[in-house]
Amino acid sequence: MGVAIARCSIPVLCFSLFVGGAWGQDSSAPKPEAGEKHEFVLPNFKTESGVTLPQARVVYGTYGRLNAARDNVILLPSHYMADFHGYEWLIGPGHALDTSKLFLVATGYIVFTYLAFGILTLALHDEMVAGDRAATGLALFIGAYWLVRLVIDWFWFGHRIWPRGRRFVVAHIGLELLFAFLAAVYLAVAIRKMIG
Repeated sequence: MGVAIARCSIPVLCFSLFVGGAWGQDSSAPKPEAGEKHEFVLPNFKTESGVTLPQARVVYGTYGRLNAARDNVILLPSHYMADFHGYEWLIGPGHALDTSKLFLVATGYIVFTYLAFGILTLALHDEMVAGDRAATGLALFIGAYWLVRLVIDWFWFGHRIWPRGRRFVVAHIGLELLFAFLAAVYLAVAIRKMIG
């Protein structure tokens, strides 16, 4: 179980960097730059389970220029949406991720964080229900993640980063309700143990 909890430290670190950048954003900074989309195709990609995919496509975005020493590269996992555009409000000359100095490679794999939450919940379900200390801590972390994600969306992003149209507004509301439900369930598990 300690290994499972330790693996949660990577999302915590990424989340902390995001929150620090969100509250420290300078509104007078120049407009962020748009990334350049790239696609890398791996033909006949063999998975660990032995299945071969005819083509595996890795999509990523780049910002800035690689320097002569090739030592200014930073890999950015997606933090908000499952594409590489999630950090663009932080990217550009004069921004937190200054492309006059850095070469950024942005990916979109937040889905793995959510998948890990689900797998850990299934694997530790009995421990969470029984009130095991580590599992309760994990429930508290996951619940806090969803709660902070909602707060950031409500007070920082709102609906402005979503496409226009009624169906997107309805989809956004549906996602927010789902995230609120997840926060409530996980936090209830943790709070029940702490006060019970």
